[in-house]
Amino acid sequence: MVKEQWFADAIEEEPDLFLLAGHMPVQRDNWPLVFNAIRAVHPYTPILIFGGHTHIRDCVQLDGRSMLLESGRYMETVGWMSAKLDGHRHSKNSKSKPKDIKFSRRYLDPNRVTYE
Repeated sequence: MVKEQWFADAIEEEPDLFLLAGHMPVQRDNWPLVFNAIRAVHPYTPILIFGGHTHIRDCVQLDGRSMLLESGRYMETVGWMSAKLDGHRHSKNSKSKPKDIKFSRRYLDPNRVTYE
């Protein structure tokens, strides 16, 4: 997929962030492949990925400007993630690396106490 022309066209322009969602585990499968393809073109653009399939709660950061979250199974958990974005675009030719993004996450169980 990442070698297809449509993928290269889709990531050519730099967005404020990449928001990806799919039914793949966050620590295995193809998310790292997709992540690396985006990073090759946009080394500092924030990447937020929501995955699934393994039916577990899981979270991983592949670098300081990304987070991958998987929320469990059968809607028994709602995953919540936030990112404090710096709002700055970063040129590939810049010599300085931007700061890491501050992420937070939480798994919400669907009961009244959680939402009070």
